[in-house]
Amino acid sequence: MHTAFGTALKRGGLWISISTTLRHTFASQVLLNGGSIKDVQELLGHKSMTMTLRYAHLTQESKRKAVNLLNGLTGPCHKTVTSTPPAVSNLPN
Repeated sequence: MHTAFGTALKRGGLWISISTTLRHTFASQVLLNGGSIKDVQELLGHKSMTMTLRYAHLTQESKRKAVNLLNGLTGPCHKTVTSTPPAVSNLPN
């Protein structure tokens, strides 16, 4: 399968290392399913967190959930994050 997939990617002009693709998927799925960045680092065998951060990608929804974990820590004046704020370029001058 490795060879067939690699050949298809090369023919389609999309060649990228199969192991790199799988590492990105693995790291992201571990994080999205409750694992920590330290778990990913150890499971992938990285010596530095910098290398791990190259592979681990979070969705906007998972980032919102992480921020919302802090609700209640600041007293009654908290707000649930429900959407992504506008880009800086869209802000009024």
